[in-house]
Amino acid sequence: MASKIKEKPKKRGDAHATRTKIIEIATLLFAARGYEAVGVREIASQAGVTAAMIIRYFGTKEGLFLELMGDAFSFTPFMDGNRNDFGQKMATIFLQPYGPFANRNVEESHFKMLQIVLRSATSNGAPPQIQAFLDKQLWCPLIHWLGGKNPHERAELIVATLIGFVLMNKKVSSPSQKKSQATILTSLLANALQRYVDGEP
Repeated sequence: MASKIKEKPKKRGDAHATRTKIIEIATLLFAARGYEAVGVREIASQAGVTAAMIIRYFGTKEGLFLELMGDAFSFTPFMDGNRNDFGQKMATIFLQPYGPFANRNVEESHFKMLQIVLRSATSNGAPPQIQAFLDKQLWCPLIHWLGGKNPHERAELIVATLIGFVLMNKKVSSPSQKKSQATILTSLLANALQRYVDGEP
């Protein structure tokens, strides 16, 4: 009876490359069709691996989702420092060529995370996995930091203002829009954000 041929264990570099490939494919698929519309088998097929390998590396599809999202929606770094400077700080950061990111590649990578959330949303909102992720990383810390009156609503308006600004200023801009002056934009955006932080009407 012939002895079984043992599969050679993957080298650490191979495992890292495989994980990276799986995350890359999952990111593209989630961004294109949303979290619930994409299955582990499809990700595995396009990544050139087995579904069992994805489960071994990430545990579940939700585990894979959480790893690829990372800290994409963490507001904690922006909440350090003087509350009175929040609006000016955020406006200055988001008017930089790549916003709060080091370069265009990092900016585009984080924009895909936003695409995943938007693409995954339905008339009933985002899937529970995404809602739980956003609650933990974004909403709960920001709401707690704001405190005072109507913190949930103020948090929603801060996030909506920043996302809307990024979409219009970076993604849907036109020659006419580009005639706007950065100093005026900075001032108006800073004032709007600071009013939400201070809880002013």
